[in-house]
Amino acid sequence: LSTQPLPLSPTPPPALPAPLSDLWPGQHSFPSRVCVAPRVVPSCPVTVCFRVADSGERRAASGERRAESMAADAARVARIVNETVAERNEHLDLSNCKLTSFPVAIFRMMEDVVGNIRLVSLQNNELKSIAADFMTNFSQLQELNLEGNLLKQLPDEVKTLKHLKSINLARNKLSDFPHQLTELAALETINLEANEITEIPLENLNSMPSLKLLNLKSNPLNIGSQFAGQMEIKFELLVSAE
Repeated sequence: LSTQPLPLSPTPPPALPAPLSDLWPGQHSFPSRVCVAPRVVPSCPVTVCFRVADSGERRAASGERRAESMAADAARVARIVNETVAERNEHLDLSNCKLTSFPVAIFRMMEDVVGNIRLVSLQNNELKSIAADFMTNFSQLQELNLEGNLLKQLPDEVKTLKHLKSINLARNKLSDFPHQLTELAALETINLEANEITEIPLENLNSMPSLKLLNLKSNPLNIGSQFAGQMEIKFELLVSAE
């Protein structure tokens, strides 16, 4: 056997700097340039320098990203509207466009074809209200999809949609049944699933000549007081099981 001593292990590399939260406990904002001297191996002294963006730079970068995102969303809306006009489509689909309101400029862009539009979808946006101008400009609508917004009420001008057959208001913030809908003689389907409605105008709904389906699933309906001793329901009513 060899009597030569075994070689020593190579000198380990210097330790990496600790996370900032460990270096400055409880501190959430840091200087823009930080130099950290790690635990140094005597034979290998190293100082690690790295840069951390200050709060002003982070806010500026965040603002730039928001502006770029908004510009991209606006460009997408304009492209969809232009395609609808060029192809003279009967439907306008602005779903998932991050809209907080319906852009008034669209009425000008669609001036020559707005009367031909039969279906509008604004599903999964961030709409808190619908302007009266929307209803009066799209007076020929037969289908309107407003699912997945933040609506708490509808404008009275919804009564001008005399040709409307279907409206989808699921997953909004409605606490009162939109009574204007009961005045639409052509309306066949109303979807109000997943709102906050507790009472419904059953007598008025029964008087609607075309109503076939009302979806009220996932609403906090007071079913006991609503339907006890009431007249026969002349349409299909969907509610959640208690």
